[in-house]
Amino acid sequence: MEAEREALMESAYPEVQAFCQKHDLMFEVIDLRWGVRDVTGTGQEPLFLEEIRRCQELSVGPSFVALLGSRYGPCPAPATIGEEEFEALAAQLQQEDPQALQMLTRRYLKDENAAPPVYALQRPLPHGEEQSLVPALRRAAWEAERKGLMGQYQRLRYHKSDTHREIEARLLGPEDEGAAVVFLRETETSLDEEGEEDGEEEEEDARQMLEELKGTVASACPGLLRVHRAPHAAAPGALRQKPQPKHLKELCDQFVAVANYQAIRALRAREGRPGGGRLLQELSHHAALAQERCRSPCWRPELVDSLCQRLRDSLPRCHPPLVVHGPPGCGKTVLLCHLRGAACQALGPEAVVVFRLLGASQDSCGRDALLASLCQQVCLALGLSPPGTGDPLLRFHHALLSASRQASQPLVLILDATESLGTAWLPAVCPPGVQLVVSAQDEGGSAFSGDPFVVAPLSAEEAGKALAESLASAGRTLQPEQRALFRQSFSNSGQALPLSLALTEARRWASYAPLSALAVPLTAAEAAHRLCGRMEEAHGSVLVANALGYLACTRNGLSEAEMKDVLSLDNEVLSEVYRSHPPPGKGVLRLPPLLWSRLRRDLNPELEEKWCDGFVLMAFLHREFSAVVEERYLSRPEDRVRRHLLLADFFRGTWSWGAKKPVVLPSSAKPVSVDRKVTPQPLWFSSRLPNRRKLSEQPFHLLHGGRMEELRRDVLGNMAWISCRVASSGVRILATDFALCLTHIFCPELRLVRDCLLRLLDPGLDDAEGRLEPNVVYTEMLARLESLVPSYPGGLIAGLCQQCKSWLGSRPHPSLVPLAGFLDPPDGPLQKTLPGFPKGTSVLEASPDHRMLLAGSSDGSIIVWDTEDFSVRHILLGHSAEVRCLRVFARGTRAVSVAQDRTLRLWSLESGREEAVVPAVPAGDQEWCQLSVDDKHQIVYWVSGSEVEAWHLGTAAPAFRILAEPLGGWLCAAIFVPRLVVASVSAGGCVRLWDSLSGQLLSRQQLGGLPEDGAPTCGALLRKMGRMVSGFSGGSLLMTAMKCFVGTNHKSVLILVVGCMGMISAGGAPCQPMHKFLQRSPQVSSEGNSLLEKLPEKICFVALSGDESLLAAGFGRRVRIFRPDPTGFHQVLNSDLLHGEEVCAAAIAADNTTVFTSSRSECVWVWRLGQEGWLRDVWGDEGPPATHLTLCGSLLVSASPHAPYLRVWDPGDDPGRKPLPPCMAGAKCVGLSGGGKYFCFPQSLESCELVLWDVEEGEERETLDTSAAVRCLEVAPQRKLAFVGLASGTVLVFPLDSPQDVGCIPPAENRKPVCALALARSEEQVAVACEDLVQVLDVGWGDPGPLIDRPAFSFYTQIPGADISCVALLGGYRVLYGMTDGQLFLYHCPQGQVFALEAHGSSGVTCLQTSHGEAWALSGAADSLQCLWDVDRCRWEHRMSFQKEDSFSQGVLCACFSTDDRLLFTASLDQCVTVWDVSCGALLAVQLVHARVTRIVPTPDGFVAATRLGYLIRERFLHPPSTSSRYDPLGGIRATCRVTSRRTGGEEDEDVASGQLARRGDHATQAGHSHLNNKLSQICRIG
Repeated sequence: MEAEREALMESAYPEVQAFCQKHDLMFEVIDLRWGVRDVTGTGQEPLFLEEIRRCQELSVGPSFVALLGSRYGPCPAPATIGEEEFEALAAQLQQEDPQALQMLTRRYLKDENAAPPVYALQRPLPHGEEQSLVPALRRAAWEAERKGLMGQYQRLRYHKSDTHREIEARLLGPEDEGAAVVFLRETETSLDEEGEEDGEEEEEDARQMLEELKGTVASACPGLLRVHRAPHAAAPGALRQKPQPKHLKELCDQFVAVANYQAIRALRAREGRPGGGRLLQELSHHAALAQERCRSPCWRPELVDSLCQRLRDSLPRCHPPLVVHGPPGCGKTVLLCHLRGAACQALGPEAVVVFRLLGASQDSCGRDALLASLCQQVCLALGLSPPGTGDPLLRFHHALLSASRQASQPLVLILDATESLGTAWLPAVCPPGVQLVVSAQDEGGSAFSGDPFVVAPLSAEEAGKALAESLASAGRTLQPEQRALFRQSFSNSGQALPLSLALTEARRWASYAPLSALAVPLTAAEAAHRLCGRMEEAHGSVLVANALGYLACTRNGLSEAEMKDVLSLDNEVLSEVYRSHPPPGKGVLRLPPLLWSRLRRDLNPELEEKWCDGFVLMAFLHREFSAVVEERYLSRPEDRVRRHLLLADFFRGTWSWGAKKPVVLPSSAKPVSVDRKVTPQPLWFSSRLPNRRKLSEQPFHLLHGGRMEELRRDVLGNMAWISCRVASSGVRILATDFALCLTHIFCPELRLVRDCLLRLLDPGLDDAEGRLEPNVVYTEMLARLESLVPSYPGGLIAGLCQQCKSWLGSRPHPSLVPLAGFLDPPDGPLQKTLPGFPKGTSVLEASPDHRMLLAGSSDGSIIVWDTEDFSVRHILLGHSAEVRCLRVFARGTRAVSVAQDRTLRLWSLESGREEAVVPAVPAGDQEWCQLSVDDKHQIVYWVSGSEVEAWHLGTAAPAFRILAEPLGGWLCAAIFVPRLVVASVSAGGCVRLWDSLSGQLLSRQQLGGLPEDGAPTCGALLRKMGRMVSGFSGGSLLMTAMKCFVGTNHKSVLILVVGCMGMISAGGAPCQPMHKFLQRSPQVSSEGNSLLEKLPEKICFVALSGDESLLAAGFGRRVRIFRPDPTGFHQVLNSDLLHGEEVCAAAIAADNTTVFTSSRSECVWVWRLGQEGWLRDVWGDEGPPATHLTLCGSLLVSASPHAPYLRVWDPGDDPGRKPLPPCMAGAKCVGLSGGGKYFCFPQSLESCELVLWDVEEGEERETLDTSAAVRCLEVAPQRKLAFVGLASGTVLVFPLDSPQDVGCIPPAENRKPVCALALARSEEQVAVACEDLVQVLDVGWGDPGPLIDRPAFSFYTQIPGADISCVALLGGYRVLYGMTDGQLFLYHCPQGQVFALEAHGSSGVTCLQTSHGEAWALSGAADSLQCLWDVDRCRWEHRMSFQKEDSFSQGVLCACFSTDDRLLFTASLDQCVTVWDVSCGALLAVQLVHARVTRIVPTPDGFVAATRLGYLIRERFLHPPSTSSRYDPLGGIRATCRVTSRRTGGEEDEDVASGQLARRGDHATQAGHSHLNNKLSQICRIG
């Protein structure tokens, strides 16, 4: 059958392999007879049967292929013979063949350690002796059966060939025949001729056995038979004929068809089974490993009982994790595996036990992957809401907190080998109902509080008991001297792992083995060295060294198929294998599978299955064995590098696809190049199936092999590889690859690319693991990196940008291709995005030294970051409701928090543990609560809207309680820390001073001039001046001076405790004794009792600079900057910092030159202070507005109660790199000339200056005085005119080329501000709208500027309660205008007729745009609804709606038609640009631009748009003639799109839902991922 084997190897197997790869299967052929000269007499029968069993268990498709020809095959001597059977055989041979009896007794020795005893064959046998021994055994067996000494079944052991036994085991056993096939080889010659052709002529009984075997197979499995007809001339050498002989080609075609069919059938059968996802695979893998470990005895059952008791006792309260503690090899893993089952019994059937063996799978090797997997399992098991996106560490702690709150099912997490990932990520305290059990080595136990559960060494008595149990379970025993040797080795004590290895060794001892040849390994390392030496002796040092070395050098391990491929590429291994004989064929050169199977059988005790990259891989089980392999085979750097290079070539696919690798074999005098038939390694197996093994291993081996240039070119600088890695594993895993390479490579460009990739982690784009669609990756990378190309010409970044352009330009789908960078580059102001809480941030606090940042959330958890690198230091769990206030004290080592669960909690920021809990704390008013700490006297104060309470820090005992006045309550309260005084101000202006240690009333005085101005809303403390500043809902800003007359050398320092966003600080001179203080009665100063500043609206916040020289007060849409001093508030700027929407927060930089503000417009505004505050930069944010701004040194941190993240900004970034200046104006007040040459915008919202910016030159060309605030602006691109509508009602007309030649349209008769402007497409008319009046004027051209006559037409809208929101002008003096209440009208000026169009509903019309041919018009509304109107028919033809999920804002901002009117480009408040087909209303493409677009204009091939952040978006739109039906226009963006079109049927119109398209952009992605992950088995093994 050599010809058939070679044909299958060369032709059939590669074809099936390619088919399997496309279905996410790994194909492996186990032909143990290929490549070896003769397996007869090697005693491999158990190995053959074991491989058949493994194939049947693991394979998805065909698992067994048999080739039956005319030869029956040899029958080897049995490896063991039972005692009674041996005596029966010996008795027969003694009578008939004494010489054969001598040979039998010489080759079979009695092993009395077996129970019952057996005779074991001693191999290897001398040459030719087995051919004499086997016939003698057959004759003796015949005689013994004839005499009734044995049965037929026993006799057949000496007659059946190995092939017969293998076929019986697979096809004729009790198991289902499953995926198998048998080829019967028939020839045109007689059996005699065929036997002569194939070699030696077989005996008659062998031929009879062959015929019986064929008949049995035909009757038992007729559906598996295939006939293979071969001509008489088909000899082995015929394989090399070109073309391939017909009968071999037919055989290969049959095999391929059968194998592919069986694989597809098995996959389809499993598709309907539930739970085939990645999580189930992970759980099943760890459960199987735990069951395997539980076969070993539990060395410490009493420790398991103690752990179960502790679980029961600790669950009802907060408690530290339980730590199973001990040195390596003490049995921690086995103990935890037994605890897994015991915990379920101890806590009841409702308990949820989560178990992981860290390092046993890819999802348990890294912290983020492990926590994501744990979080998903906990949420599914307890019925909690899905974990969502964000940092896995925070999601994990949030899941634990949610599990504690549901309290219906106990949750126990058991994690083994946590020291491999460190302990910083583990919670220091577990909430009630949740328990964590971990194992750690000696140095790991100190990371947790409480006494660890120590796993002590085993005593000699315990070792002896374990030996007896082990031998009894295996049916073995030991001779007395052997037992004494074993006990002597463990006479003192021993660890579990060395004892377990010694027990395995002892079970193999034969009774006849000399005592000098036996040894008991006392350590795991000694056992590992002994195993390696034994394998080198049995399999050769070259094969063992390379196989173990390759496995040790991999990142995650190797599959068996990969190992055989890698060894087949190693010339050293092949030279050693084929040293004594040539390879079996000339077309293929590989390692014979038998050699690896034998090695794996001996290596199996030190191997474990590891689930990685979707496949089951091999990895070393014990770290001690891995260390021995490193020591023996990888001690020299060149050995390690050589193996990494070969692995890199394998995963790169260098020698696949028929590439022939040269090799010098001992049998040839010169190098020969032969195909190794290794697995191809494409980047994608199919359009949706990436090669995850290549993605995981290739960069690792290129890096450690020293191929840095190849790594930069083919991996890190290859967009195809980057995109594939993101689609396969997510952005976080890709960033890990870059971080690994950056530790060895210094490359600024590489670091920038890594930072750019991290920007892709956007909640609106990625899933929980950061997977993105390829179009999103290419677009975002190009839009962020393009601006850096001039800084790195011809480098890595330039190459990536060029690849992005090529890929986007060649897409077969509609695509938007960025022509310039318009997203924040990786070196921009945004430094980090900190994953926060799923429900947002409720409070933000920095430590006084700015080394730590604390944030509280509405779910009660608190995160502590180290501001040096913003790594999570602690997650504080304890509160069960929203955290209201936080305060850091004791030099940043402790913190105190109050939440709406009415508890006050003290925390240690060094250990992350809870120190004390104070219950029954008043919740307080939402706008008035604050914490303060007196470090000197160890008192913490909580001030709410109704009372002040104080507790002692050391004991958590109450100190005192002060209630508010019954009438009116307090306006504010303050604490004089060094003078031990609490001050309160009532609504009537009464100031009271209280003793801060006892709560005793000390003084009372009435303030004058304080109006009844509502409730306090915010406050701040001026420590240096001894004053408190309070803001009120009525707009008053109050500065109160407090002075304690206690002497001239002491100053009064107070702590203001008012307002949710107020600042707290403490300090001052040391306190004097209380009795001296009481003798000097504190009073309110008689000089300047209070200073009052009246602001027009409610004060939202006050913020102080670090030196207290500046104060920012926010009210309405304004922020006013003051310089406070004892004489009052002095305004610093000539004008307020005006915003487009209500302001939220402010912060002042340390140098007092920059102010940061936030408003409801989702941006952070950066202002430069001078006489006039000018806008320096705008920092964009995709989510809700930032309501918390905190400075940490030179960095600014922003957070929101509606965003699951925090942003860290660096104010040192130069905004001059942006093509446009920052602009706060909205879409109506900015203008963009055709092609984007000029950008017009007002200097500020209420500014009377218009800036004309030259985009090409990147500089301001002109600043124009407008005499009034700008309300709207339109640009006539053909005539190059800018029409500016003012708040005075005037319209100014500026020629862009000569702006000094200004024209003017006087105000309308109603004298109201201009609210909208519109130009006709011919630019010969302009429409001016002023609330309820519209004027249409003709525009001419004169010298030197435009000529505008009186209004040609004017009309009033006369709609009560609604004003004009936007207007569009059509030819023939037709005016289309929308109202603030959503109504839409078309007014025909010459006829004086108005046509009411179908209203948008209650949402106001925000955008009107006409097509260039004026056949179409678009109306957009605040609810994101867009209507495409047929202008002639005055009816809508398409209604389109696009809404991005989880977007804080929605609504249409601006739009434009393409130059050919076939496309519509729309920009919306959810920071997306959408492209629509005008003819059918279909959505063609979506792009997330991460900013509000203020104006969009068409270009010949796309559009140009300006953003509020200062970027200019230039895009080319590519629309291929045809698009696949599977194309998803949402492109991975999680959004909903709906399109409704109208069609005409006869005289009536009918609304038709032509799509009713409600689509989620991640559907296609999710489907792809399920295809990637929902495989219950990933191996197709054929034996």
